[in-house]
Amino acid sequence: MDKSVCLLILAVICEFINPIEGRTEISQNDVSVINGLSNVIREKPLIGRNIIKQKLDHFNESDKRRWNQWFIHRKSRSQSPNGPIFLIIGGEGAADRNWLANQGLPHVLLADRMNASIYLLEHRFYGNSRPTKDLSKQSLKYLNARQAVQDIEAFVDHVNKREGLRDPKWIAVGGSYSGSLAAWSREKSPRKIRAAVASSAPLLAKVDFSEFGRQVEAIVTKTDIRCAHNIKSIFRQLTEKMKTQAGRHEIVEIFRLDDSLIRPKVSVKDIQNFFFVVRNYINFIIMHSAINARMHRDVLTLRSMCDILDGVSIQSLRKVISMVMIAQGKSPNTAIDVSYDNFVKFMKNERYAQPSSQPRAWLYQNCNEFGHFATSEDRNGFFGDTIPLSFFIGRCQDVFGPEYTKERILQNIASTNTYFGGNKNFKATDVIFPNGSDDPWFALGVLEARGNDVIFIDGTSHVADMYPSRSSDSHSLQLAQQRIRRKLEEFMS
Repeated sequence: MDKSVCLLILAVICEFINPIEGRTEISQNDVSVINGLSNVIREKPLIGRNIIKQKLDHFNESDKRRWNQWFIHRKSRSQSPNGPIFLIIGGEGAADRNWLANQGLPHVLLADRMNASIYLLEHRFYGNSRPTKDLSKQSLKYLNARQAVQDIEAFVDHVNKREGLRDPKWIAVGGSYSGSLAAWSREKSPRKIRAAVASSAPLLAKVDFSEFGRQVEAIVTKTDIRCAHNIKSIFRQLTEKMKTQAGRHEIVEIFRLDDSLIRPKVSVKDIQNFFFVVRNYINFIIMHSAINARMHRDVLTLRSMCDILDGVSIQSLRKVISMVMIAQGKSPNTAIDVSYDNFVKFMKNERYAQPSSQPRAWLYQNCNEFGHFATSEDRNGFFGDTIPLSFFIGRCQDVFGPEYTKERILQNIASTNTYFGGNKNFKATDVIFPNGSDDPWFALGVLEARGNDVIFIDGTSHVADMYPSRSSDSHSLQLAQQRIRRKLEEFMS
C-alpha cells in the first residue's frame, strides 16, 4: 500500500505537527511540514542526542521494567541553575532536530533571548523510543497520554538532577496532540512545569467529530464560495457514480486507483475508504494552508486548491491530489490504493521501523483515547454521508479486534475527558492556548481563559504560530507571536 495514502489516511487521525494520518486521522504531525523547517536554518548550533531510562508503567510500582527514551538537546552555555528551560514535547512521530536547529522558530528565538537550553523529548512508541519489542496489542497497552505525561515529569527530574539545576523554570511547548501533552503536563505537574504553550491543542476527546467537516466547509466558503460549491458538487457526482459499475470504472480511471472498486462484488468499506482517502487530501491542504513551512507556504494552500477546482468536473479533484503528490516529491500520476483490506493488512503489521508503525500507533491512540473521527454524520455537508461513524468503529475492530465496539470506544474517550478535564474543565493556569480561526481543530481546544491566555488568531490554520515569521504574515499572526513571547517572559519573571 502506498505509504503516502496511509499517511494521508491516518487524518485528520491531524501536528507535533504530522500529516495525513492521525487525528481525523491526518496526523497532527506532518513529516513534510517538519522537514520544511530545514530551509531556514542559518547555522548549526550544538545539538546532541541522548537517552533516559524510563519506566514502562509509571502507574505500577512493582513493574521494574525500563526502556530507552530518546531526547535531543541544545544546551545554553549561559543556562542559569534556576532559569527557564524549553521542553518541546514530541507527538505522534519521530523527534526531529529541526525543531531545535531552526533559529527562526519563535521558541528558539525566545530561548536564545532568555539564555535558555532547549530539549525535545520523543514520545513513547514513536521514532526510536521503543518501550517494547513490538507493536502488538499487549505492548500497545503502555501507549497512552497518561504514561506520556508521566514520562515528561520523570524527564524533568532526570535533567534537573543530571545538570545540577536547583529550581529551573520549565516551559512545555507543543502543537496539536503534543500541545495537549504540554498543557496536561502543566496540569499534572504544576511545580515542575511552570508554564506551557499549547498551540492548536485539541484537549477535548470526542468520538463523532463531525464538526471537523463543518469547519472545513466554513473555511472554504469564507475564502471562496464558488470553490465550496464546486467541492460539494464534485462529491455529489462521485456519490452517484459509485452506484453503478460504469461509474466506478470511470472513477478508477480518473483517480488511478487499484481495482478494489471494480470487482464483481464491490465492498461498502472500499467505497467508504475511497471517500476517506480523497477527502483527506483536501483536509491536508486546508489544515496546513499558508503556514510558514516549505510547500505549505505558497504551494499547498487553500487558494491554490480553489484555483484548480474552478469547475465541477471530478477530474479537477484528481489534479488537486496530483498537486499534493508533486509537492511530496512523487509523480503526479502516482496510483492510489483505496482497498480497505490492504489498509487493514498494512495496519496489522506489529513490527517497528515499518511504514505502518507510526500510523498503527496513532490509530491505537485514537481508538483508545481520543476518537477524533471526522465523520460525515452531518449529511448536508461537503462530503455528504460518505463516511459514517460505523466506518471508523469498524477500522478499530478490524485492526485491533472485535472488542472495540462503539460502546467501549465511547467509554475510553469519556475516561480521557474525566482524567484530563477536556476543554471545559482544564485545571491548570499559566498555559497559552493559541488557535487559528481557519483551523478545523479549534472547536476542541480551550476557548475560555480561566487563568490562562487564550489567543484567537484570525485567518490562520493549524499551529501557524509555531513557525518562523515572515514580512507577509497577517497582522493577527504577528500580534499573536508577540503576545506569546510577552506572556512567557511575564510567567518567567
